[in-house]
Amino acid sequence: MGDDSEMEQRMRGMSAGGYGGANAAPVAMTLGGDGAIQAQAALDANLGLVAEFLQIEFAKRQSAGAFGTIFNGMETSGIKLAQTSGGSSSVVSMGLPMWIPGVDFVGEGNQTEMLKLAKANGVELLMHFDIIVKENRIATASTYATRCKLLLVDTGETVGTSKLIDKNEVTGKKKTVRELVAEQLTNLFEIIDKKVTLEPMPTLKPEQAISRIDSLLSGSKPASLRNLAEMSVYCDRNYITAEQFDSVVFFAGGDETLMLLHEDPTERINKSMALVAEQLR
Repeated sequence: MGDDSEMEQRMRGMSAGGYGGANAAPVAMTLGGDGAIQAQAALDANLGLVAEFLQIEFAKRQSAGAFGTIFNGMETSGIKLAQTSGGSSSVVSMGLPMWIPGVDFVGEGNQTEMLKLAKANGVELLMHFDIIVKENRIATASTYATRCKLLLVDTGETVGTSKLIDKNEVTGKKKTVRELVAEQLTNLFEIIDKKVTLEPMPTLKPEQAISRIDSLLSGSKPASLRNLAEMSVYCDRNYITAEQFDSVVFFAGGDETLMLLHEDPTERINKSMALVAEQLR
């Protein structure tokens, strides 16, 4: 990596339905395989202990259910899937290699390029690492520093920036490496905990749920998976009846969408995958 080089990571949406936390729609990704190996190698080479710290912190939150139960067992199932599928998703899309469950690797490049790539892949929150390496002619050694930014992909807004992690502070032995990394990145995870992790759904009255459903149905994509998932929660919590839910789903997407509820399991999976592929185009 040269001067002012950059490393990028991508976080997928970690909750479904449109309530609490981030709401990015799931996208196709590479599970395991060469892509994941290359991502890990790039992160190890450029971030070292910083990458290890990120893995540990995300694992803590996933094991605690902070991003929902969707990631339970993903590490094991992802490895098995990679062994049988050659490491690629069966859904045709751009796709990105998954570094760890819930966190995909975007690549290396400047912030503008990586934001475009992240947006093309349905990403909502991007972790962008500026890695600065400069030659010090007097000391005949290079200086190294890195800083991480959290960016909202849709707007490009920076919602958080870590403190600078400077190699000189580590080699000066003012603190242990782990202490320094933890201190400099802790504030970013405080932001992630506020913006990404799930929150309990508030108790609603049926008329509030119905008003929300009306709003979803009047949008440009009433049959999006996000909308359907949210409306199914209202049904599950008895804010609307099963008959009302059938009517809502039919209104949103017609017979094809209604079949997602009433076909045999195999056909429902096939139709779901077709709907995912269609909405990723």
